[in-house]
Amino acid sequence: MRILLIKPNYNDATDVTPPLGTGYLAAVARQGGHEVRLLDNRIRSQSHSHYIATLKSWRPDIVGFSAVTYEKELVKKLVCEARDLLPEVKTVIGGPIAWADPADALLEGMIDYAVQGEGETAFRKLLAKIDDGQRGDDLPSVATWNESGEVRINPPEEFIQKVDELPFPAWDLFDMPSYHRSPRMGYVFKYKEYFPIFSSRGCPYGCIYCHKIFGRRYRARSPENVLREIETLVQQYRIREIQIVDDTFNVDMERAKRIFEGIIERNMKIGICFPSGLRGDLLNEEFIDLMARAGTFRVSVAVETASPKIQRLIKKNVDLEKLREVIRLMVKKRMITNF
Repeated sequence: MRILLIKPNYNDATDVTPPLGTGYLAAVARQGGHEVRLLDNRIRSQSHSHYIATLKSWRPDIVGFSAVTYEKELVKKLVCEARDLLPEVKTVIGGPIAWADPADALLEGMIDYAVQGEGETAFRKLLAKIDDGQRGDDLPSVATWNESGEVRINPPEEFIQKVDELPFPAWDLFDMPSYHRSPRMGYVFKYKEYFPIFSSRGCPYGCIYCHKIFGRRYRARSPENVLREIETLVQQYRIREIQIVDDTFNVDMERAKRIFEGIIERNMKIGICFPSGLRGDLLNEEFIDLMARAGTFRVSVAVETASPKIQRLIKKNVDLEKLREVIRLMVKKRMITNF
């Protein structure tokens, strides 16, 4: 089958990060023998007009959307355009919108399937069903809208435990130069040639504002697997800066240490930044020194609030005094810190 995966452009996005989740789904679909194209409408080379042209010329069997809730009306427009041109096309939606409210994500039956949460396993099974001419109504993590106007939301698929077995994202489907020219998450950068990675999934902390897409159980890739991904990006795609976008990279401090040591031993000479997920109050001076030697130049320590009372209310429960010392040590190592 031909599968077109879309990241919509809501209100001309000001910062554009490669949609890693879509890259993983593309790689999974390829493993199933399908042809895949990825369009990120937020970058000029893959604008809305390119979407229409691809529908007309390539005629995909499935169009999949990765979206957040405020992009719902835009997705409706894109779905209508796809169905006008390809009446038999199947539509799938995933991302935070499907996790937050799968019934709403189905857009009153305009979308055939909503895939909740971590999508690789469910998407693989759904593609196999559709390819066999069957419906995927009974699959875990899948929500559907039947002809009677009723929504069926199935129990979630188990989270992937052996995350080393996941394929690397389909890097060749990303227009790398366009991302390097666009404003990125956090804006401050060391090298323009960058790419994000997930080295782990899930977070054991209980912050009440979290999306929780990857669950509360921390599931980490091995240092060897992470280092192989970084090496491939550096050697094959000439990437010079790595954004680590885990929910919480350093829950396992020994694993995190081995990743930094591996980067130093391989003399990669890259820039490393943490635009989000680093638990600051777990750090110490020895680890911060290792971070700096590996190339870390920017860290978001995610204080959220300096009020102990609000820390308790939002269940962040960060050790503010420890964090104050950690920030001092990082500044001493000439790391840019933001809150």
